[in-house]
Amino acid sequence: MTAHVEKKVKLSTIEKPMTKAELVGYLADRLEMRKVDIVAVLDELADVIHHHLGKKGPGMFTLHNLLKIEVVKKAAVKAKEGVNPFTKEAMIIPAKPASKKVKIKALKHLKDLVAQQ
Repeated sequence: MTAHVEKKVKLSTIEKPMTKAELVGYLADRLEMRKVDIVAVLDELADVIHHHLGKKGPGMFTLHNLLKIEVVKKAAVKAKEGVNPFTKEAMIIPAKPASKKVKIKALKHLKDLVAQQ
């Protein structure tokens, strides 16, 4: 097992997104690892992301040169009066409690990869 593999394999045209099993198989072949080891790495990555985005974490996780995942807090919104755009009748828009949302941003390296294609 090598620490860093420098195989640059040109992928054929991809018709549809990879399933989890296809991704695990592809990574196992490229990195010359067992599939169970790849699954363990992906599960551990999910745990790391969960802890970073959880209550005791910093609320942000960066996946090396690809993505930045953040927890964004949305403030509560009071009930208000509005107008139905179809019937033009007055209506009350219900209140919404405060909530947390996940925001994912593509980093420059990923944007450059997509732009090259």
